[in-house]
Amino acid sequence: MRNRYFTWLILLIISGLILFAGGCSDGGDESPVLAKVDGAKITAKDMEDIYNRSRATFASFEEELENRRAILDSLIIQRLFIREAYRRNIDEIEEVNRIVIASKEQFLLDALYQRQIRDKAEVTEEEIRDFYDKLEYKLDVSHMLFNDKDSALAILDSLRAGASFDKLAVEHSLDPSAKTNHGSLGFITWGSKDMDFIENVFKLNPGEISEPFQSRFGWHIAKVHDRVPNETRTSYKRMHDQLERAVTGTKQVALLDDFSKLLKQKYPIKIEQATCDYVNHRRAAIYPPQILEQMPKSEFDIDQLDRDEKELVLATWEGGQMSLAEYLMEIKKINPAIRPDLDDYDSLAVIVFNMRVKDILTT
Repeated sequence: MRNRYFTWLILLIISGLILFAGGCSDGGDESPVLAKVDGAKITAKDMEDIYNRSRATFASFEEELENRRAILDSLIIQRLFIREAYRRNIDEIEEVNRIVIASKEQFLLDALYQRQIRDKAEVTEEEIRDFYDKLEYKLDVSHMLFNDKDSALAILDSLRAGASFDKLAVEHSLDPSAKTNHGSLGFITWGSKDMDFIENVFKLNPGEISEPFQSRFGWHIAKVHDRVPNETRTSYKRMHDQLERAVTGTKQVALLDDFSKLLKQKYPIKIEQATCDYVNHRRAAIYPPQILEQMPKSEFDIDQLDRDEKELVLATWEGGQMSLAEYLMEIKKINPAIRPDLDDYDSLAVIVFNMRVKDILTT
């Protein structure tokens, strides 16, 4: 019974720590204090941070107020549990210490994200209004995705010669959904896709095909079929909070992208080209030419490797490394359209960094 009690209380402590690490501030004099629990302040900013992250919408003011009350109640209750845990010396139990230490890295990353991204993503009323204005219309769009600009230019030549956009999308687009939707994205609104994509597409008129342009996913050719009024846009006053969250989110994505680029320069990934060459050699030895022609260069069946081959080092960085087997297992979780070829060393370095960013920053 004692073990079950401690297990239950440990889970409560850790859930409280995680919530406070992601949502609470130091309270400061600028934010009104809503409650005090054993000297610890719970501020309006603490509650507001959690409320904003939920991105919830409510049918009435009363419903929103009830949600805010529930958040405050949960903060008070969790602080009470934490206080009781300290009173009972739960923090001295070895299992609790192990869990808290294991969570420390995530706390550090949360603090880094707060300082480098959230705190810098302030928005102005002018930016919110501009976003609202751009929601006036929605576009019916199709696109094709490519690994490089040259491939996109070759397809653009075919389009200019009269080839069918739908047919070329099925045959050549790297977007997996193109096989069934012929490249159609349906109607999209401002801010609903990657902003590099949105900014290029919204320059087009109905019937117009874009020049190749780049986003974080690769190179695109887009076609706009129609532009119609966006019936989901209501009054500016009614949409204000939703718009503010959307603009903030857009800024956070851009800040995160810039910060990631700085980190990649500071913590370079070295790709072991000998391992990549070995895998490509094995591909050529295992698969017939007609299969290799159809198989993306990013793919390799891990079951074709023995134990020593699986342990070959694919990538290294200061303080760590990734084996070939680890990479082949993790790359399965990533959209096939953005998996790098095994001889594209720069792209491999980027994808490995994204896979191991937590390990790299906390080593």
